[in-house]
Amino acid sequence: VSMGEWQGLDQLFKEINLCVKEFVQFCERTFGTLEAAWKALDASGDGEIDENEWLTACEATGFFGPAAPIFAFLDKDDEGTVSLDEFEILAEYLKEDV
Repeated sequence: VSMGEWQGLDQLFKEINLCVKEFVQFCERTFGTLEAAWKALDASGDGEIDENEWLTACEATGFFGPAAPIFAFLDKDDEGTVSLDEFEILAEYLKEDV
């Protein structure tokens, strides 16, 4: 892997982190807390959000950012769903230095 490729990956990582942080800020502005955001996004109430449910909920709540890449970032186990445990990682983005 060349230095240029590493720099490209680093830039991609920074961009994803920025998108996630902006999503967390949106959730706080719109819902007040991440817990309230989870309840709103998990429309079916089954404790998991699949990608279709995620994209639909993001659009319905007025989030116009890159919802699909954020879903992929949160779906750590690649099961095609985001669980509450996976969603709770967003609390790390409430800190200023992330």
